[in-house]
Amino acid sequence: MEGHAKLLKGNFSNVLPMFKLDEGLYAIECPFKGYIVSIGCIMGEGVGLIDCGIKESPVQALQPLLRTIHLDLKDVVTVLLTHGHFDHCGGLSEIKKFSKVSAMCHGLDKPLVEDPPLVFRLLRSRFPGLYDEEMAEFVAGSVDAVVDDGDTINVAGRDMTALHTPGHSAGSLCVFDVGTNVAFSGDSFQGEGEDRPLLFHSFKEYVESLKRASQREFSKIVLGHPFPPFRKSILEGVEVEQFLRRSIKAALDLKGEVLVQLNECGSLRVDELSKFLPQTPPITAACVLEDLVTEGIASMKMSDGKAVWVTSAK
Repeated sequence: MEGHAKLLKGNFSNVLPMFKLDEGLYAIECPFKGYIVSIGCIMGEGVGLIDCGIKESPVQALQPLLRTIHLDLKDVVTVLLTHGHFDHCGGLSEIKKFSKVSAMCHGLDKPLVEDPPLVFRLLRSRFPGLYDEEMAEFVAGSVDAVVDDGDTINVAGRDMTALHTPGHSAGSLCVFDVGTNVAFSGDSFQGEGEDRPLLFHSFKEYVESLKRASQREFSKIVLGHPFPPFRKSILEGVEVEQFLRRSIKAALDLKGEVLVQLNECGSLRVDELSKFLPQTPPITAACVLEDLVTEGIASMKMSDGKAVWVTSAK
């Protein structure tokens, strides 16, 4: 990284990049299926984490890094989760083997952390025929406290405020440092292009969350992954505003494209819609269609065990 993101002093030749955002405030890039997932790290009164990666992250990634600066997983006192998906909360149960850590998340995502297959059961219930398998990609973790919109939480001696930003999940959070206005957004904001956005909860709430975040004037945002168009995990200055604005435009453009295809075809299953919009994840398309039903623009019916959306246009 250039500019503000400097490596923490120490020998990191065989460990992960750790970028200094402010004194005692860092971003860590953990490996994830040829990609990366970001973890926020606060070093003050113990170690605090914003997200904890996949199930292998604590031992294979965080532990070696912490030991280079004479710390350990046993020094982790707080894990504040941006949401309850495996690549952000999967390491929680492993960390709890080493430390009496306090784990926190929004109440709406607490069930996802404590019951890994639940997300797939909920999706099958909402969108029959879309998910046929039940997968658990991490070991269930226990959440010790829930946080809500506007709550300020002391994380290892640093005040962090939670902004409820649903869309990707029902309980997604964007967590920002009170002193510097540096935000850790998880998957709340996802840019444009390359199969984005990926939504599991609500298209409408995703757009509303983006618009709300765009009013906060964050100094920096640490994204959950290096989302396009900038393809890096840490944004600052004008990049923040540009990223949020382009995220909103991409989402609204997608809704327009879905509506055009639905009106032209009259009725559609998600797999049929995917032929017209191959870059759009099926679950995201389903979330858009679900919102069209809520707006009275479409209706949903069942056919051969699969959900079919029908336009209301005359």
